Amino acid sequence: MKRNTASVVRQFKKALPQFPAGLNQYHSYVKPTAKLPKAPPSLDTYTKIKRWPLDGNAYYGDCTMAAAAHAIHLWNVITHESNPVPLTSEVVREYRKFAKTPQAGLIEANVLKTWHRGGLWGHRILGYTPINVHNIAMIKQAAYLYGLVYVGVQLTKSAEKQYKQRKPWALVRDWKTEIPLGGHAIPIVGYDRDCFYGFIRLSCGSLKSDKGQARHNGNIRRS
Repeated sequence: MKRNTASVVRQFKKALPQFPAGLNQYHSYVKPTAKLPKAPPSLDTYTKIKRWPLDGNAYYGDCTMAAAAHAIHLWNVITHESNPVPLTSEVVREYRKFAKTPQAGLIEANVLKTWHRGGLWGHRILGYTPINVHNIAMIKQAAYLYGLVYVGVQLTKSAEKQYKQRKPWALVRDWKTEIPLGGHAIPIVGYDRDCFYGFIRLSCGSLKSDKGQARHNGNIRRS
């Protein structure tokens, strides 16, 4: 019998993906008379940071917290500020406060809520809002205006196989029929005409836009 996503997620002790509750889409918060700047053809501010720490993600399922720490680091570069960037030990400690097991992972919507209401590592974000993942122009605009887009992806068996073979992630035939094994948080920090770029471990991989939907283009590595 074919297993559904929920049963597979329960087997691997992962949480089901969730969208932030009680929030409207990004465009709903823009005044009708407001004219936001259009996103430039490319965004590569992230290249100013030459090395990113794993923040414990090689041993813990703390990608949601690592992504938040990377965001603070990148915002410092963009704004020329010096907000304290949490150390790896601090990232792991914050993750273990909320995670039931070392590999359980966390729900991104809950991490964002905590980051907004109570703060993480003494740092608070002023707000956040969901974005239509099929609207490529909107994702680019958000990355340009706010520095990054905090996203999650669902990983499949083929992605696990490619990783074990030390191959880049790439879509396989009939990928839409694959059952997700778990999720991963990836901050989208840049883009060009063909790809979105996100930090995964210490390398920068890419997500290719195709007819309004984001997909892997074969250059992305997981953490």
